[in-house]
Amino acid sequence: MHFTEILRDLLQVKGLSGAQLAKLLNVSRPSTHAILRGKSLPKKERVVEIADVLDLAEEERRNLLDSYELVKNNSSILRVKPAKELLEKVKDLFRESGCHAGQPYTGWDDPDLFFECGGEKVGVLIGVQKWDWDTVLGFCLRAKFGHKLDQFIFICTPQSGMNTSFLNQALFEHYNVLPVSLEDLEVFLPENFVQI
Repeated sequence: MHFTEILRDLLQVKGLSGAQLAKLLNVSRPSTHAILRGKSLPKKERVVEIADVLDLAEEERRNLLDSYELVKNNSSILRVKPAKELLEKVKDLFRESGCHAGQPYTGWDDPDLFFECGGEKVGVLIGVQKWDWDTVLGFCLRAKFGHKLDQFIFICTPQSGMNTSFLNQALFEHYNVLPVSLEDLEVFLPENFVQI
């Protein structure tokens, strides 16, 4: 499960609202609301404080902190130079296929890229770390429905260690989430997103 989902579930189990959590942490309600909606990522110290005030069992605490680390690592990975270059390469490939770049998203729970292709809104997530396919599908669906996207593309990179042959292709197709390897992207885009 994703960090925000785990946190919301823990609050529900403890019978607490976001406003009550804000009061326990002595922070503003909007800042807690932003965390619970995936628009803001707290510092690790704050996550530890959340685990403390919720009096979490060891396994709950570990799940919350592990999910936080996964999100934190993914949200910062695109700030390093090789990843920025990869992002630019992917943008160029989409543009060459006649797609127009949309406004970039800013939340850490958002797609890496957004394009309009042939009248459709397409979100793109670049997998630069090891995830399992359930996590990928969950993230893509939250972003797809949250931003009212028509399609979502997940690009597998060598760094992700993921192989598209090991996924439930029918499930991904059902939700219009398209996993594609970085190597196949140059062929995939013109075949699927040609402007008429």
